Amino acid sequence: RCTMALPLEGIRLLDMSVFQQGTYASAMFADMGADVIKVESPDHPDPGRGTGLDNAPNGMRPYFHHLNRNKRGISIDISNEQGREVLLKLVETADIFHNNMRPGVLERLGITYDVMAARNPRIIVSRATGWGHLGPDAEAQLGSMDILAQARGGIMSVTGTPDTGALPVGVPFADHVGALVSAYGMMVALWERQSSG
Repeated sequence: RCTMALPLEGIRLLDMSVFQQGTYASAMFADMGADVIKVESPDHPDPGRGTGLDNAPNGMRPYFHHLNRNKRGISIDISNEQGREVLLKLVETADIFHNNMRPGVLERLGITYDVMAARNPRIIVSRATGWGHLGPDAEAQLGSMDILAQARGGIMSVTGTPDTGALPVGVPFADHVGALVSAYGMMVALWERQSSG
């Protein structure tokens, strides 16, 4: 076990992401010492909990644990006022609120940047989306998966053979790139906040 201080110790990140893109970004923060608190709904936990090996020992699915390593967890029903208040209490002590919900979901629940900033003016809000919050599909509130991004991004056009046609690459490439970009953006935002206040 490493006994030296890790570079992100003292940083708290609230993680309301599911599956891979969002959770991998926050896992990298946890690896570097950030206190990452994964927030899940009691009725709709991270679907990644059910992904992977069916016969995993003790129900411990490697897919979920790989993407949520070094994190703490809490289950909160933010569809009601009491749950939203618990989440906003956590926001008060957080540096970053990170999520990959479809555009509009958190807004419908009353969890907006303005609401969070009223509780914590220094909060950084990170949203990892498949199609962005600007652009032609921002208003469509479309969900996304890695294979859709690979197809739409064009990487599948250079894979496969004439017999098979286009094939996705062998790893969740788009999700990993999206996670790296998210983590990079959060680090830049932390640096800017440190520099400018």
